[in-house]
Amino acid sequence: MQLVVLLALVLAGPNLPGVTCEFPTTTCVGEQPANQSRSEWEGAVPRPPESPPLMPDTFALDSIALSGELGPGMRVVGEIESWGPDGLDALVPLASLPAACQATLDETPEWLRPQLASAFRRLGDSSAIFYAGLIRTTPQRCRDEVAFTVATMGPEVLRHPIFNYELLYENARWIYLLDDSLPYVELVERTGSDGNYTTARYRVLDGADTVWVELPRDIYYYYVVHPTTSDEIPRFDDYVYNKHWREYFFCQADSGFPRLGDYIKQAQVVWFRHRQVEPVGRPFDPADNALDVIGNWVTRTNVSGASGNRPIHPNVIAHEHNGNCGEIQDLWTAACRTCLMPTVNCSDPCEDHVWNEFWDGYWLPLASDPSTHIADSGVAYEEAHGGSKRISGVFNWRGDGYWWSVTGHFSNACSLYVRVLDALGRPMDGCRVLVYSEGWYGGLSVCTAGGTDGQGAVPFELGDLRNFYLQVQTPLGTWPDANNSVKVVSISQTGAVYFSTLYMSWAMNAPRPTPQPWRPSPDRSIWAYASARVAVELDYGFAVIRGAGTGDPDDSIRFYHYYSDPHPGGTVDYFVLDSADYGDYAAGGRFGALLSGDDAASPAFDFVHPDTWSPSPYYVVFSSEDKFHESRWVNLSLKLFGIIGVGEKRDIGLLPRKAGATVIREPLAVNAEGGSRIYDSQGRLVQSVATGQSSVAPDLSPGTYFVMNQSADGPVRRVVLVR
Repeated sequence: MQLVVLLALVLAGPNLPGVTCEFPTTTCVGEQPANQSRSEWEGAVPRPPESPPLMPDTFALDSIALSGELGPGMRVVGEIESWGPDGLDALVPLASLPAACQATLDETPEWLRPQLASAFRRLGDSSAIFYAGLIRTTPQRCRDEVAFTVATMGPEVLRHPIFNYELLYENARWIYLLDDSLPYVELVERTGSDGNYTTARYRVLDGADTVWVELPRDIYYYYVVHPTTSDEIPRFDDYVYNKHWREYFFCQADSGFPRLGDYIKQAQVVWFRHRQVEPVGRPFDPADNALDVIGNWVTRTNVSGASGNRPIHPNVIAHEHNGNCGEIQDLWTAACRTCLMPTVNCSDPCEDHVWNEFWDGYWLPLASDPSTHIADSGVAYEEAHGGSKRISGVFNWRGDGYWWSVTGHFSNACSLYVRVLDALGRPMDGCRVLVYSEGWYGGLSVCTAGGTDGQGAVPFELGDLRNFYLQVQTPLGTWPDANNSVKVVSISQTGAVYFSTLYMSWAMNAPRPTPQPWRPSPDRSIWAYASARVAVELDYGFAVIRGAGTGDPDDSIRFYHYYSDPHPGGTVDYFVLDSADYGDYAAGGRFGALLSGDDAASPAFDFVHPDTWSPSPYYVVFSSEDKFHESRWVNLSLKLFGIIGVGEKRDIGLLPRKAGATVIREPLAVNAEGGSRIYDSQGRLVQSVATGQSSVAPDLSPGTYFVMNQSADGPVRRVVLVR
């Protein structure tokens, strides 16, 4: 009788789709074949310039160093005043956060700091201060998990009335509570080059040997810690019985159903490192591995096909005991994360099927149909593995909303590279590119999607012998329009690589200078050096998140939440402007630039100041004004040097920023033990001062001079002599 009931998983609900997420459909309105070569596709955006060599024979005058987030639409401006008393100034510095947020960031590991700072900025000051305080008051052992969740949940979720902030600590607290109850896993604290972190190590059976596997840092935080399985707002309220799913799954069960904690405690290893297909209705056995236990628990908890509402929150699914592959997928992910095993939702919406993957050095499939499948690539029902489907595209769904293609795990595959440019050929970041193909139920259905990076690019891995169509959602509009798509690939071929550049009909409102020639000057003795090291770039995208599943009271709560995907390095725009062009630029008009770089990779550049004695300043601008969402964690530097002319060459040291000049009207006087030397504005030695002399060089012309103590580490004093 038990077996008959469990088989209803496959047979019930014939009129309901397998997946619980609602994916868009489209109609094709044209064709634009993805037939570019790689060089043509890569050439759609200018390559970043090479960094010029440093100029020798100089002495340092002044410097500015800034570090922090250069967010979308932002700029940093350094002002150069030739020999003015301020030398350099950060006219427009990097944006600052409230003091409470900065204090929290200072205590945050370096690896998490860019994402958390960006989350604070996007939250707005009041919400950011609240969550910064929440992180700082969290018990120390849970603080990194709470900080990570705040950084990656998305401000749209954290600010929503349905979200209960108490879930953040509850989610982390139960990770540590359950650690001692699971014999196959243990939490460990590690120190990396960019800060401390927590991770997990677990046992697997490899042949006759039991071996320990330690999770990489990001695998632990994204796929064990993160409380979102796919498209649900994590909840901690009456709707989910006022319990987090870690507690609900492990400690509670309805009458007549198994409690996960009773059986998972018996498992000694995560899995046996070979393919397993276990029958439905089998008894629990103390010799079962942890994945086998969870698969058995899933099918004994979800005992019939979907009917009525379609919940997406794990507690509700477990309590209602019915569902198709969409509900089963959420049970698997929540149960595995409850038991501290890294798991992700794996989706093939175009063919109306979803399942899971777990991590053991790489991603491996999991499913219940209702048999338990472990490391069985046939779970996708793909023709290549004896099934009846020809897969169009499969993606894994990270809890923060990021999708990435994994079609090659289950099917023969091809690659499609897409770049999105505006009407003027400028890359558009943060655009959502949707890929469609012929759907399981007819029409065109989405098979995957991805967000463009700072170069406007996004890659996909897709199935073979399929047609593919594109639609692009940008901050300026949808291409070709909200209801239609354009065909780019016909009958895809295994191993083929397709390239497509899509030009939108809109132009971004972003500054782009025209070249401005340098003006000659009879005395160019100032050299400026600027650099922008982009340590981390955060690419952004978005996905739909929901308050509840179809048919439930909060089903109407649906909105986009944005994720950040960090990667090392990145690009930034820069330009060097004179006063007139800076005025035009600041006013939003057309302007010229003496130097400029577009999407330059961590640029470093130098130039000789064209008008050394001009009273008008020059400006160095680092800009992110052509980005919709992308953010950079940057280290900016602007240095000012004098160029040594004829005479003795000597580096006279770095003057502190904002070091004012001493203005004197009497003959230049010095009094230093060991003697001093006086240099003119071009670095020429004009006078040596013997020990004990107090007044020298009465015939010096008015101007700026540097006086340096001749001891090895003597101070440098800048003076302006007037008559």
